[in-house]
Amino acid sequence: MPESTPASAPGPQQPDRVCGSKPSRIEESALRQWSLVKKFQAVLDEVSPEVEAHRTEHDPRRTLHRRDYFSLFLLGMFNPVLGSMRALCAASGLRRTRQALGTSPVSLGSFSEAQSLFEPQLLEAVLSRLVADLPAGAASQIGGVDLACLRVVDSTLWYVLPRMDWAAWRSGRSGHQQHGVRLHLKYRLADGVPVAGICSGGKLCERKALRQQLKAGEFYIGDRCYGQEYGFLEELDGKGCGYLMRLKQNQVIVQTQHSRELSAQDLEAGVCRDEDVVLGRTARYERGPFRLIVVDHAQMEEPVWLVTNQTPGQLSAAQVAQLYRRRWEVEGFFRWLKCLLPCRHWLAESENGVAIQIYTALICAVLLTQRLGRKPSKRLMEMLAFQPCRACACAALRHTASTTAGLRAGAAPEGVAPGLRMPAKSAPWRTAPPCRWPEKRRLSTAMPKNSTASLFSRSKA
Repeated sequence: MPESTPASAPGPQQPDRVCGSKPSRIEESALRQWSLVKKFQAVLDEVSPEVEAHRTEHDPRRTLHRRDYFSLFLLGMFNPVLGSMRALCAASGLRRTRQALGTSPVSLGSFSEAQSLFEPQLLEAVLSRLVADLPAGAASQIGGVDLACLRVVDSTLWYVLPRMDWAAWRSGRSGHQQHGVRLHLKYRLADGVPVAGICSGGKLCERKALRQQLKAGEFYIGDRCYGQEYGFLEELDGKGCGYLMRLKQNQVIVQTQHSRELSAQDLEAGVCRDEDVVLGRTARYERGPFRLIVVDHAQMEEPVWLVTNQTPGQLSAAQVAQLYRRRWEVEGFFRWLKCLLPCRHWLAESENGVAIQIYTALICAVLLTQRLGRKPSKRLMEMLAFQPCRACACAALRHTASTTAGLRAGAAPEGVAPGLRMPAKSAPWRTAPPCRWPEKRRLSTAMPKNSTASLFSRSKA
């Protein structure tokens, strides 16, 4: 005779049943990083007057406000167990969530409706404020350029479902329409922090997106797409911006005005040409003069043509080559953003909802950097997000905040289980081997075989 089912013993508190959702097994003990969400709410309250609220915000019948909606999104970033809209709604009914974040239980219908009511511009303001609050590092320069002014500009693409019509991108070889979401990012090279971004459909040109983010005094490093239009380079120079862009192989040099002699450091860096040239296929499109630097050596598959508005007194040819090699750090950040943070499942499919989720992911990266005093490494993120032991995670946070550069790789911090090993490298987007020319192809082949990036091969930077 089969045994009877025993009565359920009192266990951890379950979330209240939310209207329109299934019962959830999410427990309060499985959620963490409440203090970071509270810090986000404090900054959000400071910048909220700068962005006009939706007219329904003041309706007394509304229970889900933009502060609650954005906070739930961020809570999901810190807790991968909340990987769906249904899970976030279930977590909103937990007593700890209501007490810590000041939110009310949210139904699936209200959560879905909110993506069309709340604008992501408020999250842009929060990101800017958090970046401004980061402690300034020691002043350093490369040549005559301040490292704090360096911005790597690039975009990355997520493939999305065909039902997201607003994200129509291009027609594939088979004739089917492809859909994609693009993030145009400004990445601060000095400390590896995203400082600004624009979310759009896949069709938005990278140069057009950068025109919306230009700021005098910044120095932009970009790939061949940014150097394709010579008039855009003159526009950057006219607005007081420095630039270092790569040219396509089909560039046409109309006239070489001056050729410089290369130093031993330039030759060691692989520089073979340093000239002032006029570019343009016809007289109508002639632009310049520009400073052209060509890097080529035996280990390269093709030469790299670089153009900049910096004089030899500001940046030598070897320093220009060195700066462009560091451009590929943003590719590592994109890989970290897609493969480690919960950005593989869209909690909202409208243009506003997707932008909210991407901005929340960027805010998550900045908050962790501010909390730990350094960039959150891959192993530390796994330890914080997936370890069920709250004491271990808290001990890791305390130890990391006070750790110096002398911490040996693999040493177990005090108070942390021996199985949790601290990495020596700090930035997850800087853990790839040193770049070689041309770096982009070699960076993808240098990923470890067991890397989480291999599980999501459709996410392309």
